Amino acid sequence: MLEDYAISLEEVNFNDFIVVDVRELDEYEELHLPNATLISVNDQEKLADFLSQHKDQKVLLHCRAGRRALDAAKSMHELGYTPYYLEGNVYDFEKYGFRMVYDDISLSDKKN
Repeated sequence: MLEDYAISLEEVNFNDFIVVDVRELDEYEELHLPNATLISVNDQEKLADFLSQHKDQKVLLHCRAGRRALDAAKSMHELGYTPYYLEGNVYDFEKYGFRMVYDDISLSDKKN
């Protein structure tokens, strides 16, 4: 059921979503998508609050390899929201043409 909401790197259009990075702070600081909001998968209260503030928008969850995004998608579904999540490895994003931020220094302008 949740697999229906998985989006691959090949098909994602970040402009269609508010992006939530569900990794931990140290991972986010090392490398993240521009404009991604950091909410740890372990912070269910913060995720619920964020979702309630953005209930009319599509939220896309992502992590390093997909497992934590799937866990957060389960929580999102339990809260009554449509749980879109990204399949794929954060270290592959640039291979698909997505701009990344390293240590808060933006490198390369690409698709997002």
